[in-house]
Amino acid sequence: MRRSLSSNASLEPCESEAKLLKLLQNRRSKSQLTPSNGSVGGNSVRSAQSRLSGISRQSPSPATGVSAAFLVSSLVDSRSGPEATRAVAATLRQRGVSTQDFESEVHPLTGGRVAGPCRTHVAHAWDASYEELIDCIVRDAGSDLDRRYSLDVFGAEHLEEAKTDPVAAVQALILGVQEVLLVLDKDGLCLSRLWVLAEAMMAISKLRVSSAVHFSGSEAELLKWEACIDAVDWAVATSRKADERRLRTFAERVWDMGIGTDRLVTQLKVLLRKEVYGQILLKAVEQGDVGAIEAALQRGAPLEQRDVDGNTLEDLACFYNHPEIEEMLFQRRMQGMAHRPLSMFFKAEDLLEECGRAHPEVLMPFLTQPIDGTEPSDDESDEEAWQLLASLQHPFGQSPVAVS
Repeated sequence: MRRSLSSNASLEPCESEAKLLKLLQNRRSKSQLTPSNGSVGGNSVRSAQSRLSGISRQSPSPATGVSAAFLVSSLVDSRSGPEATRAVAATLRQRGVSTQDFESEVHPLTGGRVAGPCRTHVAHAWDASYEELIDCIVRDAGSDLDRRYSLDVFGAEHLEEAKTDPVAAVQALILGVQEVLLVLDKDGLCLSRLWVLAEAMMAISKLRVSSAVHFSGSEAELLKWEACIDAVDWAVATSRKADERRLRTFAERVWDMGIGTDRLVTQLKVLLRKEVYGQILLKAVEQGDVGAIEAALQRGAPLEQRDVDGNTLEDLACFYNHPEIEEMLFQRRMQGMAHRPLSMFFKAEDLLEECGRAHPEVLMPFLTQPIDGTEPSDDESDEEAWQLLASLQHPFGQSPVAVS
C-alpha cells in the first residue's frame, strides 16, 4: 500500500490560511493577465521558451534512480543469454519490483544507497541488449559506482500521471534531472524508436550521448553510423499505436507551434554526428588509420576531441607511436588559430633601440647567426659576438666590462 506524501495530509487549513491562499491566487491570475515589457502576458516569454522543448514550467520533482552497482547486481537474473531490455522489464514487472522497494537498502559491496534522488535519466531502446545497456552505464559512472541513474526498466511509479498521461510523466521526469544520457546500441535501434527520439528532443539542451558500442575506428564504421544518423526521421519512427498517437499529438500541439519538430531533429543529428564521429576519430588515431582520420575530420569530427581520461588526439598519437599523425593533427589544429606577426605589437626601430639597451649577457643566447653570412669557427664566432656586445651601450649609461 502506497504511503501518503505527508503525514498531515488530513489536516484542514485554518480560516486565515484559506483567505491567504485565495488572495494569492487572485493576485497570480491578475499578474498573468497584465502585459509586461510590451508582451501579451507577463509569462509569454517563458511560454515561448517552454515550447522549444515542450517541458512544463511546473516545479520539478526530483527523479529517483538506482545505482550503477545495483544495476551490475541485477545482471545476475539475465545471465542466461543476451536478453532484451523489454524482457527484463517484463520480468521485473511480474515480480512487482520498483525503485521504491530499494530506497532504504545499502549495497553490500560499495556501502552506498541503492536507490534515491539522481541527476541523470537514461534514454535507450527496449529492444536492445540489457547487458550492453548496463555496461554503458557502468562505463559512464567510472569509479563512482554509487552514482544513480533513472532507468525506466524499474518503472515510474513515483509519477502519478504515468498511467493516464505517459507523455506528461516523461516531461516531469526530464524536468527533474540535470541531464539525459542517450545510449546508442550497436544496431542503432534507439534512433528508430519514437519514445527515444521524443526523450532526446525534449532534453536537447541537456543531452549527452554515450555508446554501448566499441567503435572499430575504421572508415567503414564511420560510413555505417553516418547512414544510421542520416536515417533519423520523426515521421517514420515507430512505437506502440497508443503511444505513437500520444507522441505525435504532443509534437503537433507543442513543437510544431514553436521551434518545429524538423528543427529539433536537425539539432539532434548535429549532436549525434559530433559525438559519434569524435569517438570513431579517437579509435582511428589509436590504430593509426589515416584514411579514417581524414574521413572523420571532413565530416566535422572535432580536433579538440578527448578520451575519457582527458587525453587529446595528439597525446594519443604520440602514445601509440604515430609521429606522422601527431604532426598532421598539430598542423590541422594550428591552421585554425590566428598567428600575428611581432610587427603588429612592436616597431622595428623600437626593437633596435631596446636591443641597444640590453645587457650583453641577456642578448648572448640569442646571437646564433653570423652577421656577414660567413661561417667562422666557434672561437671566432664567440669573439665577434663579444666584440659586438661590448660595443653596445650599457642600460645604465656605462660601458660594459672590456673584453680582451
